[in-house]
Amino acid sequence: MADNFLSTVSTATISQRQNVAHALRESIISGDLAPGTQLKQNDISAKFNCSPGPVREAMRDLESEGLLEHYPNRGVFVSRISNREFLEMLAPTRLVLEKFALRDSVEKFTPIVIA
Repeated sequence: MADNFLSTVSTATISQRQNVAHALRESIISGDLAPGTQLKQNDISAKFNCSPGPVREAMRDLESEGLLEHYPNRGVFVSRISNREFLEMLAPTRLVLEKFALRDSVEKFTPIVIA
C-alpha cells in the first residue's frame, strides 16, 4: 500500500513539472518570454498554482536544454542565443523531419514524377 502511495505522489509531481516546463518552453520558443528575461520561481509557482518544487525542477530541465541560464546569486534568465546556435539546434530536427517526409512520400515517386 505504501508503494502505491509513493508512486501516486511521484506521478503528480512529475505531471506538474512537465506542465510547467512545457508552458515555459512554449513561451520561450514563441517569443513571449524574451531573451534575458528573469524568471522568478515564486511568480511562476503562483501562476501555476503549485509549490516551488516542480517549478525549480522544470527550470533545471529547461536549463539542461539550453533554454534557461542560472546565475548564482542573480537568478534564472531566458537564454540569449545567436543565430548560429539557433540553426545548430534546428539541424537535427530538420534531418528527422526530412527523413519522415521522404519515407512517407517514396511510394508516390514514379518514373514520371522523377523525370
